[in-house]
Amino acid sequence: MKLKKYLLLLSLAFLMGCLNTPADERGQLGGATTEQSKKKKKRKRRKLPRDLSPGVVIDKLHGVPVYYNGGVGDTYGRHVAEDGYNLGLKWQCVEFVKRYYYDKLNHKMPDPWGHAKDFYDPYIIDGGYNAVRNLRQFHNPSKTKPRKRDILVFKGQDDNPFGHVAIVSKVGKDYIEICQQNVGRDSRDRIPLIDMGGEWYLPNVDVAGWLGKRKRRKKKNSN
Repeated sequence: MKLKKYLLLLSLAFLMGCLNTPADERGQLGGATTEQSKKKKKRKRRKLPRDLSPGVVIDKLHGVPVYYNGGVGDTYGRHVAEDGYNLGLKWQCVEFVKRYYYDKLNHKMPDPWGHAKDFYDPYIIDGGYNAVRNLRQFHNPSKTKPRKRDILVFKGQDDNPFGHVAIVSKVGKDYIEICQQNVGRDSRDRIPLIDMGGEWYLPNVDVAGWLGKRKRRKKKNSN
């Protein structure tokens, strides 16, 4: 009988100790806190098809499919639109970006050729007109904040001399989300966005800048 009482008191003492333990410590010792659980739910991967062979749709942005490419350097022939416009090599990053602009924005680039890094011209001023792409171009950092549907351009590197391009799918207070092709299974990624007071900066050294459709400003009359 005494043993039962002792065990009961011990159990109550242990329970009280748990209740007095700070929430952050309980999270570390016993599992995720409510806030951590919410974050984990948000980070859940998109449901992907079991068959991940090249050409399988793994995502969609505004109805435009993102195709799985298999190996990063793999290609499966050139994708040409019905009117003869060159969309790029299947299923590279350039092909998705150009197909998105063609299908959703009815936009053709005057020069339909070039690697991903060639979308950005370092000699054009921030906010200047890129005639080769028929889009406004912005540096990183820039006085112009990225917008949804802008094209984000990554520089070429030693392990990838051709660079990379993606579409801005979402713009938050302190981040942007991008949608991209030819990066494996996960087509979405987030990059921090910093307001530097008059300039917007993406702290990713590989990001050269972004391009997008902007209305031309009307010149004010001097009279």
